[in-house]
Amino acid sequence: MYKISKDKLNIEKINELKDSNGELIIENEAIARLLINNLFPNDNTHDDNEVQKDIRLRASEIYTNNSNDVPFEMHEVSQVISAQNP
Repeated sequence: MYKISKDKLNIEKINELKDSNGELIIENEAIARLLINNLFPNDNTHDDNEVQKDIRLRASEIYTNNSNDVPFEMHEVSQVISAQNP
């Protein structure tokens, strides 16, 4: 994201996009909003099928007991951050 926002990547930018009604969108903010809403829709449990319901159930069972989790040490966090490729 940083490289994109600072124009560090040589990629072609989206100048226009059509919404689900076929209307052309040319404003950057509207394009960004449309992309975000389509790529990352709201997580609505009422829309889940049986497989998704099962995944939610199993995931909640796995993470209910986190008493064995050890907190991160500051040096661990610093090490991970410094290992990132800018």
